Amino acid sequence: MPVRLIFLKRKHNLQFLCVIEPITSNSQLDCFRLHLCFSNAICSSNNKRWIFWSNEHLILSSYHDENQITHCHFTHTATNSTIIISSVYGAHSIADRRELWSNLQNYSKLNHQWMIGGDFNTIASLTEFKGKCIPSTQGMEDFSECISNCNLITLEPKGGLFTWSGTRSQGRTWRRLDRILTNLCLLAYYDEVSLKHLSKFNSDHKPLLVHCSKTTPTGPRPLRFLNAWTLHDTFHSMVQKTWDNMPTIGGMRGLANKLSSLKAALKTWNKETFGDIFSQLQQAEDKALEAEKEFEINPSQENREIMQKANAALIYSTNLEVQYWKQKANIRWLEKGDSNSKLFQAYVKGKRKQLSISHIIKPNGVGTSNPSKIKTEAISFFENSFKQSQPPSFEPILPLIPMIISSEDNLRICTIPSLDEVKQAVWDLDGNSASGPDGFNGNFFKATWETIKQDVLTASQEFFMGQPIPRAYGSTFLTLIPKTDNPKRFEDYRPISLSTFMSKINTKLLANRLNTILPKLISKEQAAFQKGKSIDDHVLMAQEAVHLLDKKVFGGFALMDSSIKVLLRVDGSWDNLGNFTSKYDTVIHVRSEPSLKTLMDTVKADISMDWSQNDIRFPYMVALCPPPIVIVDDAELLFYLKLTSHQSDLSYLPLCMEVLPTATATHLSAQANHSNERSELTECQYPQLLTPNEFSNADSDPSNNSKGTNRTKRRRLPSNSVDVISHYHPTTLQIDSIYKSKEDLCHHLRMYAVSNNFQYKTKRSNTTLLHVVCVDDQCPWVVRAVRLENSPLFQIRRFDPYHSCPVDFREGDHRQATSAFLADLVLHRYVDATRKQYPPNDIRDDMRREFGIAMSYRKALLVKQRALNKLHDMYIVSDRHEGIIHAVQNVFPNVGHGFCTEHIARNLRVKFKGPKEDLTWKFRKASRAATEAECEEYLQMLDEQDHRIRAYLSNIGQPRWARCKSGPYRYSVMTSNAAESMNNVNNSAREYPICKLVDFIRERMQKWFHEQFETASSTTTILPRKLESDLITLQREAFRMKVKPASPYKFEVVDRWSRAYIVNLRDKSCISGDFQLDHFVCVHAVAAIGSRPGLSCYNFISTYYKRESLVATYSGIVHPIGNQSTWYIPPPVKALVCKPPSCNKRPPGRPKKRRLPSVGEFHLGKGWKKQKCTRCLKMGHNIKTCKNPIPT
Repeated sequence: MPVRLIFLKRKHNLQFLCVIEPITSNSQLDCFRLHLCFSNAICSSNNKRWIFWSNEHLILSSYHDENQITHCHFTHTATNSTIIISSVYGAHSIADRRELWSNLQNYSKLNHQWMIGGDFNTIASLTEFKGKCIPSTQGMEDFSECISNCNLITLEPKGGLFTWSGTRSQGRTWRRLDRILTNLCLLAYYDEVSLKHLSKFNSDHKPLLVHCSKTTPTGPRPLRFLNAWTLHDTFHSMVQKTWDNMPTIGGMRGLANKLSSLKAALKTWNKETFGDIFSQLQQAEDKALEAEKEFEINPSQENREIMQKANAALIYSTNLEVQYWKQKANIRWLEKGDSNSKLFQAYVKGKRKQLSISHIIKPNGVGTSNPSKIKTEAISFFENSFKQSQPPSFEPILPLIPMIISSEDNLRICTIPSLDEVKQAVWDLDGNSASGPDGFNGNFFKATWETIKQDVLTASQEFFMGQPIPRAYGSTFLTLIPKTDNPKRFEDYRPISLSTFMSKINTKLLANRLNTILPKLISKEQAAFQKGKSIDDHVLMAQEAVHLLDKKVFGGFALMDSSIKVLLRVDGSWDNLGNFTSKYDTVIHVRSEPSLKTLMDTVKADISMDWSQNDIRFPYMVALCPPPIVIVDDAELLFYLKLTSHQSDLSYLPLCMEVLPTATATHLSAQANHSNERSELTECQYPQLLTPNEFSNADSDPSNNSKGTNRTKRRRLPSNSVDVISHYHPTTLQIDSIYKSKEDLCHHLRMYAVSNNFQYKTKRSNTTLLHVVCVDDQCPWVVRAVRLENSPLFQIRRFDPYHSCPVDFREGDHRQATSAFLADLVLHRYVDATRKQYPPNDIRDDMRREFGIAMSYRKALLVKQRALNKLHDMYIVSDRHEGIIHAVQNVFPNVGHGFCTEHIARNLRVKFKGPKEDLTWKFRKASRAATEAECEEYLQMLDEQDHRIRAYLSNIGQPRWARCKSGPYRYSVMTSNAAESMNNVNNSAREYPICKLVDFIRERMQKWFHEQFETASSTTTILPRKLESDLITLQREAFRMKVKPASPYKFEVVDRWSRAYIVNLRDKSCISGDFQLDHFVCVHAVAAIGSRPGLSCYNFISTYYKRESLVATYSGIVHPIGNQSTWYIPPPVKALVCKPPSCNKRPPGRPKKRRLPSVGEFHLGKGWKKQKCTRCLKMGHNIKTCKNPIPT
């Protein structure tokens, strides 16, 4: 029974279904069709594809079946249009798949709506796979070439990129073998075509769900000026005639009235004279084809002229269509070159899909897709956001502001503009920028300037005379711009205003005039506001914000973050002159994660009032409905910081503050756990700054919800202070405790059960609920936890710690104490342990002492193996010493082990012939190459120098020294081993006695750690100084590159040598290889990130490079030992007798002072380059081996 298919059919109301590789006889096809409630079904000849469809929407006209593909020609019943759906199951070999590519290219010539989907058994690019099993490059090239030749578009999915995963000889592999392709004809017909990857269920492939929809526009369609109108012969005469026949009313109101009248004339002219662009193009194409046929039949001079005129008309109509779609797409990076209008159509479809709001989540957590409800919710949300209130009077502080602007400057700003100044402002503005409510863009003003210039000049002059602005002149469109890639609420949108071009002219005039006086108003530290100056040369803006925020205010809110962010709230009123007077909330800056006392002292220092009679408290809401929670201690404050940082995308943490009389505040704090005495905090100050979080309805029992309605159970206030559990004790568990995630809660439950010698079983578990009980059904022990909505946090709602089951029943083999769980407990000992080994016997002793777990040696050995298997992000670099090689293989079998490239380079210099510096340079370039092709290029250079070098390096193993083969954990930061560095540091103390040598090493390490920790702590940037300098250099170089976006996360970056690189920001990869190997942005990634506003390079850099990791590296302390007389020696140690060494005979010969060379290493002794010939006075040889002539 196809239970999964039946569920998908009913849930998504499928009209077409294709099952790839059903693995059952085709005699069961009708049985499956009846169960799935489809009207018809067909099967491919090789029984690899079963196709089902419903006659309600699709009627099969014909179908064509091949070995790897089945083409079905359907007629859509609603639109009577033809659509071709091709189902694919590609062959497993490259040669066999070429038959499929040839078939697709033949079908691409049909001018119908076409959709291709299925399992292609190959990928199109390297970004579509993950794992160590590298796919075939030839297969990818063939597939990409086929997609390009057929002019197909790959639909970008939701629900993860990869559709298949499996285990191969080199490990786990993920690939995007299944996909949906469409042609531009289908994309142009439907308003929205979306693809979603569903869960695998019991298959190794993900199902693909495609949704095609057409939306019916509602409301009036405003006029938009088309740039193609200016290409028509009668456009200018029509505008001149219409403009002259209008009443000569000057000023802003007169210009607005004339443009309004011209709008009606343009609509009539467009309908009667200009005509439909697309129908004219079709007619021109038919006439050109007919003229060519006539000329072929009768090649006379008259028919030749008719054919040339028809071709000219076709070119003209084509240019009109290109101009139309180019203006609709508004692609600024494509000014010349490709004139394919279908490119612009696809881009317009992508913009329309990205900017459309089809689903929104309301503040109460309920989502809606109803357009009318979405409109109502948008109006309500932004009305509340921009609600006006009475502003305070600024009259008392106006005399305190110094007079910096002189009367000459004021006169220069307020001077009536001239015609040349207005014309320069019009030409400086972008003619293709978005138009306002009147529909006229800058190209209209430039094209008709000779006709309208006098009216535009009069309107601008009237504006500078202080006349009130008419409503039509200053009207704007409010447009919502997504702030995130997947906006869900109206908080995820940023409203911007699209004003009329007339308003932009006046704004440009003001900006040009203010630009001359900016040096008087802006200091050198604020030079980022001035044109031609860079912020890199001056103090950062964050430091300026610190001084600006230091003001004395009453009330407000505190920002708890190390970086300064100013949040401005529009709040004010309009006066009689049409001016808007606004104020801004004051911000108090507090250092990150302060104590409650520090927070209160900082806030009180900024507010001037009598604190002996008043007190402060900080309420916040964790649910949509009151009462809020009041921070009463440091634990509450820490919980708020962690809760808000988990749930907010903001870089600051807003916190409300309330000033109350001391008696009232004390009384409310004492009764903080009772909701009825917190109800008066419903109307908090600055309510829009609260971060309300609704708790999930996981407590509702599905068994009592037969009608599908959930009963929401509100969170009751905890009896004790609430905290996010990060370091939990294995023997304690408390109600109302909150955990970072469900995994942390399950881990603590396992530790609790193991430590208290009992077992539990899971009664119910899903993404929002965890309910566990004792294994004895009669025992009352129970734990029930739910997830807080819009947060990964889990909270224990119910906990009964008492057991009624017998002790013998509870004690057993500890079903919770699995080897995987115990491996997590001992994992840190293999990374940070001070001893060299952690054998299974030590694991048994520690588990018995800490948790009371008695385990066998075999289980302890399994725990050790599982712990070692979890060491993924570890990489060992050493020289080629046999002892080190065997030790790494035994202790860390799954950890990467590479060899020091400096040692190998020295061996190459000695073992092989040729220029030494040239040989070393080529090997270093090969070892540091980011791609295999670049590495192979330098290996070929080494082959030309000495053919034995490649065999020597192959015996070592290319993954041991080559960066492109070593994986992503070696990086380019370290290519030598730390032991050799320490040997060089301690070289001068090697002759010391052992005690002195240890003291010398300890002092060096103590000094080194202290200096590095001070340097890291004093770093004020996100990255250390060297990496910040490298990032700035990359940003400057990226400015010279061209970025061509292909999707919101995929870009093509072209450098100055016209070399193209593909950057994928979602996978953090670049075909140059540096991005994914170093986990640090390359120059191409910097260029791609810079083209997307709102993105920062720091978000794409690994945490290992950042200041926090550097501080954590040197946070350890090498403690001084002090004077020996102050040492505390335990009595058992003091009682030991230190015996002298046994008197063994000294071995013959002198003791060795040099280190034994490693495998394949040629030891270079001291002074081997310091030989000087006494004959020719040159270095590197002596008089016996000198072959140079005697100098005269």
